[in-house]
Amino acid sequence: MRSPKWATEPEILGTIAPLISISSWTSASGDLSVIQRITGRSSDEVLRTVVSLLGRADAPFVNSGGIWKITSPGRPHIS
Repeated sequence: MRSPKWATEPEILGTIAPLISISSWTSASGDLSVIQRITGRSSDEVLRTVVSLLGRADAPFVNSGGIWKITSPGRPHIS
């Protein structure tokens, strides 16, 4: 199994890696506060990063019904 291309990009990986530990979040202020604390980045920056990865077959997260969730490993998703 190959590592996804985004996993070799330090800036992206630095944002994504902490998010994996929480597995899902919404745009609720409490969720965004946690996102900012664990990533050390603004919620806007985190959102830009995860949105930029949505079109990739190896995207680490998907947004469904306003909830960001980890995608199933090794399985493509439809956004």
